[in-house]
Amino acid sequence: MKTLYVLMIAILLVSCGPSAEQITATAEMAQAQTQTAAPTLTSTPTLTPTPTLTPTITPSPTPSVPYVQGRIQINFIPADDKAIVPQPPHEITLNLVRDDTDIDVQAATSDGNFSTNLEPGEYTITSITIQNDALNPEEFRIFTNQPEFTVPSQPCFHAGTISFYMIRLPPGTLEEQTSIAQQATNREFVLIKYSESGGVLMPAFVETTGAGNCPDLPNLPNNYDWNYLPESSIAIPSPSNWYFLSEQNQSTWSYFISKEEIIDGGYFQTGLSIYVMLDESKSAVDFVTDFPPFIINQENITSSTEVETWEDEKLAYSEFQVEASGQLFDFTSHYLLVGNKETNAQYIFIFEGPTDRWDDAWADGNFLMENLQFLESK
Repeated sequence: MKTLYVLMIAILLVSCGPSAEQITATAEMAQAQTQTAAPTLTSTPTLTPTPTLTPTITPSPTPSVPYVQGRIQINFIPADDKAIVPQPPHEITLNLVRDDTDIDVQAATSDGNFSTNLEPGEYTITSITIQNDALNPEEFRIFTNQPEFTVPSQPCFHAGTISFYMIRLPPGTLEEQTSIAQQATNREFVLIKYSESGGVLMPAFVETTGAGNCPDLPNLPNNYDWNYLPESSIAIPSPSNWYFLSEQNQSTWSYFISKEEIIDGGYFQTGLSIYVMLDESKSAVDFVTDFPPFIINQENITSSTEVETWEDEKLAYSEFQVEASGQLFDFTSHYLLVGNKETNAQYIFIFEGPTDRWDDAWADGNFLMENLQFLESK
């Protein structure tokens, strides 16, 4: 369901007052949304009022946990239409070197988060090891272009989101894959990691974003973990066995925390979508009041609560909930919009799930939104 919202938000943010054609296009895209279950909805849906959510603003972070934290994302780029892109979850090990000492860091399987004790100093990422049967039956070690990061002496350091991009070759012989890699790079000499089911061109390209000191976050129940998003100055909890995905499109960061794995086409049934936009041409305060009508007035919306708005010294909020009809099942979406008066950042939080299972889904969704942390440092 995330693909729909990325397109919808792109249209609505073109101007503070979209044209009739833009609104129509938005409604049509909402109706085109696809899901994978078929619950029933009464003919006169009634929404249960929900308590107003006021996210916490965390004071300037005071690190207290002596760990290096971060997140690993694996991105396979198919060399041609025959290449098979392995789907997560991946078992990932980050291979580091410091002062000629090899250090392996194991990442969490579901979302790529990792935390470990590392001494202050300079570290080089020499390779990653991936275990995924769709990639290769055995462990698959892929060398990188040796990016470096520095661990400072603070008690906690967030290494950021470390994204690995690699070209996945189609099944075939070593000679066939080498030839395809040569054509893709326009180079005679190429280095590949061979696998009969499809090798990988090396080294992998690596991008690191959002590094910085960790905030001092409250303790969570045992079945929840923090998702710290330093590039967007927020932290949000999620159930430990849920999935996480992030994307960046121009000036928008998008994050998805979902109960189901985000499958081909970009859809999930139950989960939280977060969009963070930095657009100096628009007022973040106006955004939180202008955006709700465009959602509520879509043709597939069958019921909605009243929009609640409020402000504090630094943030403006609006909150509402809708029920909507989909092609395969009806769904409920709870919206929280936040505008930062100082930075003009605009935040959209959408928790959604099948309407006939909404009470169970909202038990998690309400916890996520009530414990959302805005970090004062940015």
